[in-house]
Amino acid sequence: MDILKQAVKQGYLLHGSPHIIKGDCLEPRRANLVTETTTEAEDQELLYATSHIELAVAVAVLHPGEGKSRQWSVNSPETGRIKIFGGENVTFEDGYVYILPAEKFREREDDRGTYTAAVPVVPIQTVKVSYQDLLDLQSEFGFTLDIR
Repeated sequence: MDILKQAVKQGYLLHGSPHIIKGDCLEPRRANLVTETTTEAEDQELLYATSHIELAVAVAVLHPGEGKSRQWSVNSPETGRIKIFGGENVTFEDGYVYILPAEKFREREDDRGTYTAAVPVVPIQTVKVSYQDLLDLQSEFGFTLDIR
């Protein structure tokens, strides 16, 4: 996790995914993301990134069950909660966090710490993460992992 912490300190952003990317860059796509400030999935193709390590790792290690979509909600780290809905349909497995240059991203006004880009972005580095990494971050940052 030190490499992710150092990347954020240096101004890079993070993108978590349960999948290793094919090709050289991450592409914008329609998200199935619900945050504390939105009530339904975004309806435009965007690439999401965050400056919060624990959120990137949570997204990376959360895997939907077969034939299930990944549905989760993240309350900002300031509230100290990460909520995951449909807990009976997900498993926690190894995933990947991509370190991304911040230049092509804009911070969302309605969700501080969340950034979007409408163009493909080439990762600086890829870090494999595990559920244990998320638990270690939970101990370090003191957030509640709420699985429903």
